[in-house]
Amino acid sequence: MSPKGKHFGIDVKGQQTTNAWQVTPKEDGELLYALVYVSLTEKPRICIMQSADVASHYQQARDAAKVRLGRPDKRPGLNWTVPFKWEVNCEAERWEVLPE
Repeated sequence: MSPKGKHFGIDVKGQQTTNAWQVTPKEDGELLYALVYVSLTEKPRICIMQSADVASHYQQARDAAKVRLGRPDKRPGLNWTVPFKWEVNCEAERWEVLPE
């Protein structure tokens, strides 16, 4: 629940490798995705994306895979660097994407 009482869902995905993020967009417009890259040698990188952004990038990845493979990819995912545009800065407590 947000500070102003708004309810929202969150889907958390974590990974330690630089593989594609295996996410499947959901129709829920209030859903947020927390994608966490946990390295053995660096601080964790936390990215918070809105469902519309995930759906858009997911579709782009599907389209690109279909061109590259000549068929639909059975397990498309987001390129592993895509979420870093939405990375939050934990030290500065920057969480603007979360509902108020």
